[in-house]
Amino acid sequence: MAVFKRLSRAEIERDYTHVGWFCGLVPVYIGGLELEGPRVAARNGVPEWWFDLVGVLYGFTAASAEFAFGVEMPGWKLTLTGEIRRRADAA
Repeated sequence: MAVFKRLSRAEIERDYTHVGWFCGLVPVYIGGLELEGPRVAARNGVPEWWFDLVGVLYGFTAASAEFAFGVEMPGWKLTLTGEIRRRADAA
């Protein structure tokens, strides 16, 4: 999504409220934090396949830890680093 089909500023402001990191490796836009499953998209300039690869590796690690140690890992590892500034907020 983020390399070939970049999100416009209007789409980012409409659908997402925060920026952050997925597993500390993929910069993302995050929206719908009040939902059980928030909207997450790789930031512009980051290949979508990188987001997918990190998600698969995290899923494998979480499943392995649960199987080996009986430890339940969180569903998704998202770290919020800031809010998206709206054009109206910048003034």
